[in-house]
Amino acid sequence: MQLPLGGDLLGRERITGAKRIQSGCDKAEERFDNITEVAEYWHAKQSLLNVIVVLLYSAVPIFNYLPLNDW
Repeated sequence: MQLPLGGDLLGRERITGAKRIQSGCDKAEERFDNITEVAEYWHAKQSLLNVIVVLLYSAVPIFNYLPLNDW
C-alpha cells in the first residue's frame, strides 16, 4: 500500500533524507518504501491569493498596476 505524504519542498526533502538514512534496512516498511513524496506549493498559492485580494479590494484602480500607462 502506497502512502502519499504531502508537504512543501522542505518537508519533501526531509522525507527523502529519512528514506536515505533507512536505505540499509532489510524490510520494506523499515526503508519507508511505501511512502511517496508529493510536493504541494502552499506558499505559492497563498502568494497568488494575496495578490488577487490586493488587486480586487484595493482603493487604487487596477489599471494603475498595468504597464499600459508607459505607452
